[in-house]
Amino acid sequence: MNKSKFAALLVGLAMAVPAAAQSFYLGGQIGNSEIKQDACQGQVLCDRSDTAWSGHIGYMFTKNWGLELSYQNFGKLLETDDGMGSTTNVKTQAGDAMVVAALPFSQIGLGDGFTAYVKGGAYYAKTKLTSNGTVPDATSTTKQWAWGAGLQYQVFRHLAIRGEWMLYNNLGGKDVGFRGDVQVLSGGVLLTF
Repeated sequence: MNKSKFAALLVGLAMAVPAAAQSFYLGGQIGNSEIKQDACQGQVLCDRSDTAWSGHIGYMFTKNWGLELSYQNFGKLLETDDGMGSTTNVKTQAGDAMVVAALPFSQIGLGDGFTAYVKGGAYYAKTKLTSNGTVPDATSTTKQWAWGAGLQYQVFRHLAIRGEWMLYNNLGGKDVGFRGDVQVLSGGVLLTF
């Protein structure tokens, strides 16, 4: 299916759903990213986590199903120091497309405002290694799967907050010295329309 047919299909689906069930949103989140596997390989000083931030747009076709596009900056996923003045930094950023499945608590009789959700889809990431030592600078790209879960609370009609856990599968590559799963714990704000 080419891009124009896919876009026409999405527009058609959006128009077929009652207007009251549709919701467009913009948001941003900040949190912590961490490589799950030990990527330090015997370094004297090694840090496998950093501050992560993201921005996203989404569209809920119904109260239960939607699509979300995000940009994720993982920060310095790996920072090493061999104790002799040689340091290495690995920075990663990614774009992802997710299918969102949501369950508003009001649908199961637990009150208004809260929504639990899961999401899954694909990401494309670019990882860059820079070093002031003997390790050569390198870049690696990754296309893999990601998934996550979260809880959202609608504070006001057009403002929501959320807490989220995401897992990015097999990020990195041999050119940058590691390949591993990265988890991100974050919180953020959504503007809903």
